[in-house]
Amino acid sequence: MGQGPLVREEIDAGAKFLGDFQKYLPIRLAFWLKQSEEPVWKLYVVSQEITGENFAVAYGEVARIANTLDDDWFDPFQVMLIGVEDPLARGIFDIERTRSGRIPPRLQGRIIGGVSVDDSYFYRLPPSVPTPAEEVYRGLSSEEAASETITRQRGIYLLLVGPPLVPSRRFVHFSWLGESFKLRDYIGGTVIQHSAPLLRPGEDSEAGEGPISRYEIWSAAEVRIPARGELFHRADDSTWWKAKLTEMTSAFESKQRAC
Repeated sequence: MGQGPLVREEIDAGAKFLGDFQKYLPIRLAFWLKQSEEPVWKLYVVSQEITGENFAVAYGEVARIANTLDDDWFDPFQVMLIGVEDPLARGIFDIERTRSGRIPPRLQGRIIGGVSVDDSYFYRLPPSVPTPAEEVYRGLSSEEAASETITRQRGIYLLLVGPPLVPSRRFVHFSWLGESFKLRDYIGGTVIQHSAPLLRPGEDSEAGEGPISRYEIWSAAEVRIPARGELFHRADDSTWWKAKLTEMTSAFESKQRAC
């Protein structure tokens, strides 16, 4: 298994795995890939929530799902978890952009992100259901969201918060996995997180350790919007997020003034 041509049984087993794994972490891309210099196919799973901090934990989830599936055609050792900043993922994003957001089912005989690709197979993942911000403003109460959402294992939301979390009232990007969390203030260029510095040297934002829990951050938010549809976007695209969150903040302030 894993050597020779990719067979339908492996593709189907991979699809079953992805269906369970995306309940644990959002999946941006999923594909089988055979490198030119390797005889074995690997199942790559790309998520914006895969980081060095949760890498081992995420692979533990792969093993757990594999035991649950109990499928002879699925080998957890073929799974490769990578973040959106990985050169291979970035190379595929470049192809996606040149094809108006669509990736062909197979990419063959080319170099992608420094990887020599012999053959590949891309899954068509179900799109996230868009949730327009205006509908969320009208329909999501703080009490409902606080009691139902923050207790989940992971999540990505846009929160409207103010001092002391940020200098002025605005939307920020908030994600968590277990007790780990990151609050990204793209407008102000800072990050609050639970532990070690998030950003590498040379990046724009400043990172600091947060003395509070994810529950306190969640409770402090006036508005909570799930990151779905267009809002399910790469966390490392700071230029896009700064513009989007500035736009959302302005729209919310205008709505408040009109009330």
